[in-house]
Amino acid sequence: MRGKKQAVLDIGSDVLTLALQDGKYNDNLLFKASAEYDGYQDGEFLNPEGLYNALEGLIKKFRDTTFSDIKEIIIGVPSEFTTVVCKTVDTTFAKPRKITQRDIDKIFEQGNTYTNHAEYWPLNCSPVYYILDNGRRTPEAPVGQITKGLASFASYVLGERYFLDTFEIFSQALGVKFLYTSSMLAQLMFAVPVAARDEGIVLVDCGYISTGVAYAKGDGILYSRAFSLGVGNVAGDLTTCLEIPFDHAQELTKKINLNLIPAESDTYSVQLGAEITVYPIADVNEVAACRVQDIAEKIKKVIDASPYEITENTRILITGGGLSIPGSREIVEKVTGRRAEFNSCDAIVNLNKPAHCPLVGLLMYQRAECNKPKIINFKQLFKKLFDNRRNK
Repeated sequence: MRGKKQAVLDIGSDVLTLALQDGKYNDNLLFKASAEYDGYQDGEFLNPEGLYNALEGLIKKFRDTTFSDIKEIIIGVPSEFTTVVCKTVDTTFAKPRKITQRDIDKIFEQGNTYTNHAEYWPLNCSPVYYILDNGRRTPEAPVGQITKGLASFASYVLGERYFLDTFEIFSQALGVKFLYTSSMLAQLMFAVPVAARDEGIVLVDCGYISTGVAYAKGDGILYSRAFSLGVGNVAGDLTTCLEIPFDHAQELTKKINLNLIPAESDTYSVQLGAEITVYPIADVNEVAACRVQDIAEKIKKVIDASPYEITENTRILITGGGLSIPGSREIVEKVTGRRAEFNSCDAIVNLNKPAHCPLVGLLMYQRAECNKPKIINFKQLFKKLFDNRRNK
């Protein structure tokens, strides 16, 4: 096999997607494959064994298709397995000095008190804004500025130990190293326009049976919550209320248009195999609209519970595929009283739909990490050189 590669894994609430981007042509994918699994609900995987089997199958497919092995996988941790803590961290210098990137890194390290936490582990840290000794706030890192004191209002995204423990067991069994980042933060930083971040947004990532809601400003998430509802619940309601097969209900969710004003005789048709079945549009839309209304009310409840003021003109950006039913956006706007828009990103060819934003965020995050300058630990380097020389 050729050299080992670094891939990314998007964990949706119904499907896993493993992808590898082309190192030479960044808007290309060398590999992309998905596998269905039972998903997660209320912060727990419904079938961990099935999750492992799906991941194992994707890795095998990767090896068989690319004739390469996987060195590492960057895993996007879904909102249901994260929590956000924001706080001010600061430092004072003996005398005014020019700020370096190392000074800024040390502030964030100082605020990271979660390494040995019983329930969470530190996933990401990002600044909402910085404060200089004259009290001036700036969203930009003040590298090169002279100040006697430096503070940052920082956002710490923490992952649940349950998630880490689960995937570390998988890592050992599969012989692949896992790296972790917040899926929502990756979307925010790399799949959402900078102007939208700077003015403050509510990011709604709605999937199959899970929805994450985050209020973000600048480079940081200030507040985040998740609830277990999505387009899969629409299919479930159709199955129960109309007493139809679940596979028919799933197909109907791809056809529903809540903007329609149907006549009594108008129908949706579902074809599975050679059989075609029709269902009244009015009945299907009534059931679907009730569930979308429920999702919208949950979103509003999360927004209203924010400890930070979210002004009325703060936009809602929708990603994921859970609110892709035409007419859903309008319901979200009506219920929340806020302008809602679908967000997509053109950074990678053929991944320019709202449903792809979580994957695009991870791929762009990976690209940014690969382009970071490597920091040389000279102490370890000299020790390695000395040990090699001594062993000759």
